Amino acid sequence: MHCPVKHAATQCPEQLAINELTYAELNALIENYLLQLREIKSGQRIAFLALPNVETIALYFAILRTEAVCCPLNYRLPQIALDEQIKRLETHALIECNGKKIVIKHFSSSICDQTISHLLFTSGSSATPKIAALTTDNFVASAQSSAHALNITSKTRYLLSLPLYHVSGLIILWRCFLQNATLVVLKDINPQSISDHHVTVLSCVPTQLVRWKEHLSKLDAILLGGAPIPRTLFSLKLPLFFTYGMTEMCSSITIGKAKLGAPLPDRELIISHEGEILVRGRTLFRGYWHAPGHIELPLKNDWFATGDLGSITPNEGLIFKGRKDRMIISGGENIQPEEIEKALMEIEGIEQAIVIGIPDQEFGQRPVAFLNCCNDLSQSQINMQLSQRFPKYKIPDTFLNLPEKKSGFKYKITDLEKCAQEALLSHR
Repeated sequence: MHCPVKHAATQCPEQLAINELTYAELNALIENYLLQLREIKSGQRIAFLALPNVETIALYFAILRTEAVCCPLNYRLPQIALDEQIKRLETHALIECNGKKIVIKHFSSSICDQTISHLLFTSGSSATPKIAALTTDNFVASAQSSAHALNITSKTRYLLSLPLYHVSGLIILWRCFLQNATLVVLKDINPQSISDHHVTVLSCVPTQLVRWKEHLSKLDAILLGGAPIPRTLFSLKLPLFFTYGMTEMCSSITIGKAKLGAPLPDRELIISHEGEILVRGRTLFRGYWHAPGHIELPLKNDWFATGDLGSITPNEGLIFKGRKDRMIISGGENIQPEEIEKALMEIEGIEQAIVIGIPDQEFGQRPVAFLNCCNDLSQSQINMQLSQRFPKYKIPDTFLNLPEKKSGFKYKITDLEKCAQEALLSHR
């Protein structure tokens, strides 16, 4: 297995790998863990809590060196949810870090997977996330080209700003270590700590950028994706790079300045006759993992159907239009929630917007909007601005405050549907 840390420790041992830890020191920690993993066999599924710290990163690469399958888990989940994920993965062991020592808890000894290196829960908005099976080659191909697009070098200081239980966080490690760059790991991420640690590259979602936008002018690159972009961000004089990606393609498919751009090397992208985005290439996952020995790769004529709607233009490249499965049908009219979300976030004061459909006796479904606002906006003010762009049936009936996320990387539509139903019942 190609380990970028081991290679860097040979080529530039004194180069900083994580904060003040050199590549030689990080490699030594990995090798220490590797000695303690002697009983782990190639292909076994190994779970661990993906905490954002040096020990977890070292453990991750140690597991990879055993040629076992890495199964990072969301440490924010309650124990019941963690137990359910461990059961779904049929993991052979759960490993916990305690400084330089690790604790191995055994669960099962079922059939091993010999061809994959990662099993990751997808970060979509569905109630039950799928399990994507990826290879080390997926990560190498994805990281090399995206690092080149962002101009990552040995002088780069890349902030670990996204969770290690998602592909978006893991790929930061690979982008960094393949280029002998320095990863910055912080307990408390805020504008001051970003400045104090001389961060030069940042990956984030729009919500994070909205909070930090006034303090990031000295960065070399800011990779932005994962949600619609508020209007206020487009006017900022920041080194923004926009990305479209997914777990199934091992993170970024496109990276562009000002727009989403064209596919990166080792990826292909077309639009089907139905307007769906289809992809393939070296970064495409092996398939959805269902049980030992059963991985399903759903393809349409050799292409993976993303479930996303889009178009391609010569000047702008890819234009993302929304999810097929989020379509709201109201009184026979099709409503794409992402179209309304985009318009809402172009209204000054709205930092985040999520539109969902809820059952309606008369129309079948009606849109409801959840908002995160930085100033006081009345529903009539919002309606007035939306009415200049949309027919009445596309304007949400109700606007609610976006609740705090319970866990995970994205809001679950099912959680928001339940929240909307409770809010509407309480107002009756």
